[in-house]
Amino acid sequence: MLKITDPESYHKYVAYVKEHYTPLHSHLYEFNKDVFAPSFRCVVDKKEDLLSTIVEIYPQIYSWELFTAEFCYEFIAEVRHFEKWCMENDIEKRLPNSMNNYGVVLGDFGFYDFLQQLMLEYIKPITTILYPDVGGDSLDYHHSFIVEYALNKDLCLDFHVDASDVTLNICLGNEFTGGDLYFGGIRCAWCQQTPPLKEEEIGVRHEPGHAILHRGKHRHSAQHIKSGERINMIMWCMSSRNQQTPLDECPTWCGNYYK
Repeated sequence: MLKITDPESYHKYVAYVKEHYTPLHSHLYEFNKDVFAPSFRCVVDKKEDLLSTIVEIYPQIYSWELFTAEFCYEFIAEVRHFEKWCMENDIEKRLPNSMNNYGVVLGDFGFYDFLQQLMLEYIKPITTILYPDVGGDSLDYHHSFIVEYALNKDLCLDFHVDASDVTLNICLGNEFTGGDLYFGGIRCAWCQQTPPLKEEEIGVRHEPGHAILHRGKHRHSAQHIKSGERINMIMWCMSSRNQQTPLDECPTWCGNYYK
């Protein structure tokens, strides 16, 4: 089996995949604004305020329709195609993170540049306005992956914070019930274990094609899925500048700062 054990073997792995993997939908790998839902594509084409389509569903949590149903369908098919290719060719499929047991890392089979362009050209202008205090105005790299929830896969995800400055969570599908996101307060590293206040707790329902944008340190969990399968694209967006800034004390953006 082709395995990843260190940075050198990872580079060899990516090169091998690039040379030998034949995409199912090759057009997906080159960014095109046609992937955007009509409402978002409209403001993009007219160079209008990108925030005009975004709804603040709770303080510091935003949502809008981002991708078309066709793109979501084809992207899921591409992920399935890659997973099948890995299994048939005895190729290691990296898990997306330390918490999820199902899914893929999108940079492993060619989607890093696509998502980098999405982040820099369309997400960063939004986060520059919404999250400048945590590096939203200087995002420059990402870790992006697919997570999968179903009755025979991961059922839920425990309460946690992300290893990101800003997280973009896009539901691709399919049909499912349950699996809502639960949020429980923004916390810095000093205060992560403090209990959520009642007014900080909210459940957010996933809708295919829609994005949910939040701070990486906004504590959240994935509630139990009840039926069907939920597949999400997660982008952990990072700022080199913000990641390198030491956190010596509780910052003002922490929900526990004024307590």
